[in-house]
Amino acid sequence: MKKIVLSFLVCCIALSVSAQDKKEMLESIRTLQANQTTLSTQLLTITQSLGVLQAENATLKERLAKLEADLAAFRQQGGVSAPASGNKPANLQTAMDSVQTVWLAYFNSANPEEASQYVMDVQRVKPLMMKYYAEVKDWEQESYQWKSDRQFKRVRPNVYQLEDWEEYIIKTPQGYKIDWEAAVQYNTHTETQMKAQLNRIFELRVKVRKDLDYVNNTWVCYETDYMYSSIYAKKTNPHITKLDKCIKQELKPAIVRVKWVPGNDPHFELVEFVCEGWSKY
Repeated sequence: MKKIVLSFLVCCIALSVSAQDKKEMLESIRTLQANQTTLSTQLLTITQSLGVLQAENATLKERLAKLEADLAAFRQQGGVSAPASGNKPANLQTAMDSVQTVWLAYFNSANPEEASQYVMDVQRVKPLMMKYYAEVKDWEQESYQWKSDRQFKRVRPNVYQLEDWEEYIIKTPQGYKIDWEAAVQYNTHTETQMKAQLNRIFELRVKVRKDLDYVNNTWVCYETDYMYSSIYAKKTNPHITKLDKCIKQELKPAIVRVKWVPGNDPHFELVEFVCEGWSKY
């Protein structure tokens, strides 16, 4: 009887172990199936994404081919990038090639409307340009040539200046642009208009030089170019140190903020030194 019971127990244990192994095996199979489904979904997604990228790549290649064809046709028709008398680079291989091309395109434009496409901040500046050339100065239509020894110096990481000229070209994500406001020494008001608005602060593009012959316990004096009166600054104004460092006793372009102070001794007073040169970019 004991042998029968013992055999029965062994059989039950074997069946129990077999059932447990079967359950674990089924769970493993289900896990593998789930992983396979996930991998299949991921593979499908990757395949679809690859197809989209290939289609976009083909579209971009077509657009590039069209742009190259348009550029070639544009050059044949005398476009901006076409060489003219050896002045405009046929191929823009360096930054200086691009600077040269934009400079020539701007200055050889037939009118301000055409030139405006080459300037910085065109939405804001174009109306200023049109008003300026209608009321202040005529647009000078000339045939500018590029001199082989002409150089632009890099005055800031994104700003180039034509040496010995107050012309600045700005590097932007859309290409190089002319800083028109710097090129024409643009100021929003004339000296007469500023003098009519007492103690109002104006931003001014002007050439300044310290008057070393002026002696006063309270004030220092800065001479300006022929367009404006002298500018005075209190010796306690911290901006005179920055301005002096910029001009180094020479007549140099700068952007300053000034106000007209009335009274027995009316004068322009320096409020702030903004930057060296006439470009704020």
